[in-house]
Order: sequence, then C-alpha cells, then structure tokens
Amino acid sequence: MDDKNYFSDIAQQYQRNRPEYPSEIFQYLSMVCDNHQVAWDVGTGTGQAASQLAKQFDKVIATDESIEQIAHAKKAPNIIYRVEVADKSNLNDESVDLVTVAQALHWFDFDSFMQEVDRVLKPGGVFAAWCYSLVHINPEVDKSIKLLYDDILGDYWSKRRHWIDSGYENFEFPHQLLVPPKMQMEITWSYQQFADYLRTWSAVQKYKSMEGVDPVNQILQPLEFAWCDTGHMKKCMWPLQFKLFRKPG
Repeated sequence: MDDKNYFSDIAQQYQRNRPEYPSEIFQYLSMVCDNHQVAWDVGTGTGQAASQLAKQFDKVIATDESIEQIAHAKKAPNIIYRVEVADKSNLNDESVDLVTVAQALHWFDFDSFMQEVDRVLKPGGVFAAWCYSLVHINPEVDKSIKLLYDDILGDYWSKRRHWIDSGYENFEFPHQLLVPPKMQMEITWSYQQFADYLRTWSAVQKYKSMEGVDPVNQILQPLEFAWCDTGHMKKCMWPLQFKLFRKPG
C-alpha cells in the first residue's frame, strides 16, 4: 500500500482528530490575491483548508485521490469536491486565482504538479503550500513525542517525510517565492484528544498494518506521567512552513 493511502482507512478519525488551520492563513491569502473568484485546494483530505477558503472565495474546487477522505469532507454550498489526481485536474487553463496545498505537497509528483499549477493559474494568480512537522507542548511531553516519532516509528515513516521536516526546502519552485508572516497552528486539547491525534499519523497506521499493534500504546505511560493530569487541557503548537509564489502576468 502507498503510504498516503493509510489516510483513507481513517478518514473519519482524520476529520475529527486533526487540528484546524488558523484563520490568519486564509485572511492573508485573500489579501495577496487580486481576485477571489476560484480557489483550488489540492490534496484536500477532509476539507480542513477548503472549508476556510470557502469564506474568502466565490468558489472552491477541492480535490483528493481518496474517495474515503472526500466522503467525510466538510460541506459548504460553494465547495465542489472531486476525486482527482493532483497533476491531472479537469480545470480549464488559466481559470484559478489561488492554488493551495495544505500538508500534502510531499505526496505529489512535484515537477508534474508544478506544470499543472502553471497551466491552471491565472496570470498574477497565487500558489501557496504549507506544512507542519512535530507538535510542541512542553519539554517533558515533547520527549514522549520524540520517542514515538524517531525511535518507535523511524522506519515506518515515508521517505517523503523528511521533506516536511525540512519545510519543503528541497523543492525548486518555478517562480520567485514570497515571504509570508510567521504563523502557527494552536489548539487546546486533553490528554485523550492528543493521543487520538497521534493515532492519525501515517506511520502509526503503517506500523499497525505491519505489526498488528498500536505503537502509540508504547508511550502512553510516560506521556500520561508528563501530562500530569490527564483531564487537564494543554496548548499544542505546530509551527507552519510556507512556500508561496505569484505567477507572473
């Protein structure tokens, strides 16, 4: 099984247990776009980004290869969901004001996808991709997260994962990059909510598929100890890394 298909098996969990992107992202993207007619959200998953783009753009086309993810996506009157491969959309030439890719660019055939982006973006249109790596809570909890991420799941992560860890620095984009303001995701979760989030990691799903056991269980004891009070809510933070450009025109 392709690593990205592990998300299809947990589409409902993914929709329920992943953090929301901050509204500041979409307010900023709306500001840098000259027109707000059509946005294309690629690798939309369950529509976390598409649902917020729908507040800023007249129409959002949201695509994903996974039928299961699309089936659980957040609905809005001006969002059109389609099951499509990223580099083979049915969009018309120069028909899109904004292309977004949230936490998914590393799954695509990059060169082929960039050609598709150039084809569908209007002159002056904007491309924005962002990603986040490890969550930060506090030093003690972070130790348990690193234990799971590096030691337990190290061999189960896709080889593409290091592209996220580097903030997509490995990619050569076709146009000059813009510099957005620094942003991060934040959410306040309980111990149980956080453990449920860990179980949405692709490497966790791969480990379970190959080994038949849940690897998250291996860190629950130190995680619970570090959390101190499992009923207590803690702020979880993910720094966001952006790659953004405007198509000349």
